[in-house]
Amino acid sequence: MGQVEGKAIDITCKRLPIRIPGPRRKYTILEMRKHLASGIAGRQPVDLFEEVHSVVRQALNPMYVPAAFAESDLNKLHDFVEQNSFGMLVSDVGGLPFAGHLPFLLERQTGPQGTLIGHLARANPQWTEADGQNVLAIFPGSHAYISPTWYESEQVVPTWNYIAVHVYGRIQIIHDEPSLLQIVQRSIRFYEQAMPRPWSFDGATTFARRMLAQIVGFRIEIEKIEGKWKLNQNHPIERRKKVIAALLERGDENSRSIAATMQQTLAAEDIRHDNQLPT
Repeated sequence: MGQVEGKAIDITCKRLPIRIPGPRRKYTILEMRKHLASGIAGRQPVDLFEEVHSVVRQALNPMYVPAAFAESDLNKLHDFVEQNSFGMLVSDVGGLPFAGHLPFLLERQTGPQGTLIGHLARANPQWTEADGQNVLAIFPGSHAYISPTWYESEQVVPTWNYIAVHVYGRIQIIHDEPSLLQIVQRSIRFYEQAMPRPWSFDGATTFARRMLAQIVGFRIEIEKIEGKWKLNQNHPIERRKKVIAALLERGDENSRSIAATMQQTLAAEDIRHDNQLPT
């Protein structure tokens, strides 16, 4: 359920009827396409579309996230994005989905939920139609196969545990050289900071200007951010502990990471339970 100008917007998943301010009736998306050509109740079509589209984006959850797996803590989501900053940018090119694999930087304090910045090659066609689009940035984390044999129980099936964050927002393409230089220098500082001898980029050289001419920058103010921590929370605690033990025994990096996060999740649940006990 969303709100526009204090009036309810009715939304369903399939035909997506929407009740807009003005006339007291519902419109499906197909009807909206027809009515937007001439406006509804004297409203400008573009303004009306932006208003309704904004509500739809906020009301729907584009990623399937059962309540048991949902993570909404903004600081935790920001931490995850910074720790898993090589993500995927998904936009529309020629009417088809287009995905680019890119490093992102997060500006936590820019905008209500933060802002993503980065750059891509000028030769990459993704940027040519992207400016102003609503785009999706995907940040996958650790993942591991979960065998039903680990549960030591009947009527169980295999699954996959994983962590992922999805970010949505409108992308702004950046061309001016000073802004591009700032994006590149900030990216280099961020990724070089752990190196024994951090490398730096001198933007005043002819070589630097030639390199900058071959990229475009982008900025995405975050309008929606979703986290999915799928870690067997829909199973009893004893089963989850058995899964943790099996993952640790496997010993690979993904298994150890998922096991550690499952342990943290169980510890956090214990703390919440203790805090809810009567005193």
